[in-house]
Amino acid sequence: MIKKQWTGKRAAGFTLLETVIYIGLFSLMFTGIFVSIYPLFSSADRLTKNIAVEGESAFILAKINYALSSTITSSSGTITTPSAGNTANELVIKYGGVEKYHFALDTSNTYCTSPLVCTMLTVSKNGGTALPLNAQRVKIENFSVTHVAPANGEPRYLDVKFTAGGVPVGPIRYYVHF
Repeated sequence: MIKKQWTGKRAAGFTLLETVIYIGLFSLMFTGIFVSIYPLFSSADRLTKNIAVEGESAFILAKINYALSSTITSSSGTITTPSAGNTANELVIKYGGVEKYHFALDTSNTYCTSPLVCTMLTVSKNGGTALPLNAQRVKIENFSVTHVAPANGEPRYLDVKFTAGGVPVGPIRYYVHF
């Protein structure tokens, strides 16, 4: 049997203890990196959602404003739903006795891609097909319009409010002069 003689040089490689220490150090390092980077990713998701909600809300309010301003510039424009002094979950604007714009919620999932479940605010113009105003990613709920008749020197106005992606929007006041 041949015995290996000590030459004073150590064999290449790591001992088990060194390996465990390095694994522990790397684990602590990666944990620190993950803890510091995670808030960046989660805040980016929240920011993207907030931007989508604000964009969809602004678009809906701009369409309602356009419908009101383009219809009521003449003396033949009227708001039939909700009637003065009432609140409704739809807005119907007539011009010359004919329905010009009709805003309402659609909960039938007609405009959603399966398996998504969404609620859309729709608008139909001149009695045509209702078209969605918002994207699937932003659910619109609790749409309501309050029609306040003129009283005590206050002009007639509409208060529009809804929830977009879980965020309350409004009431937004539109003054109407007819």
